[in-house]
Amino acid sequence: MLVSCGASDNDLFQYIQRIKSRKTLFQGNITVFKSLKKFNYPVSNKRNPFIISSAVDKQNLEENYSREFRQFIFNSLKFVGSLQSNSKSWVLVKEPNGKISVVKPGDCIGKENIELVKINNEVLLFRTHFFSDGKWQQKIVRVRLGRKAKG
Repeated sequence: MLVSCGASDNDLFQYIQRIKSRKTLFQGNITVFKSLKKFNYPVSNKRNPFIISSAVDKQNLEENYSREFRQFIFNSLKFVGSLQSNSKSWVLVKEPNGKISVVKPGDCIGKENIELVKINNEVLLFRTHFFSDGKWQQKIVRVRLGRKAKG
């Protein structure tokens, strides 16, 4: 059995014309990025650029890194995201100057010298030490990560 439709295609052509006549949001040309030359990094007899070469360099880097976070008050920092890779996790922190940095467990942040203890999907755990009633005390602070509302 063979069935066919004898109707005209006018409604289809009208629909296509209506779609084509709509105003577009972007009128400009799309920027085309030039591809960069390929670079092969020869691994033999070369230093790995992703590994810090000496313990002294690593210590200097960590001192500068932690000093950078200690110039801001803890409440002025905003937690904007998190990263996870296998068993490691990091938190993205936005500083008052707009710079976004990465913080890992064990790092101290803020003028108050608050240590990031644990990163969870919903909660960040911090440890703070303070002097009260003639002795040092420790307090665990839980920061619940908020979700942006859809809409």
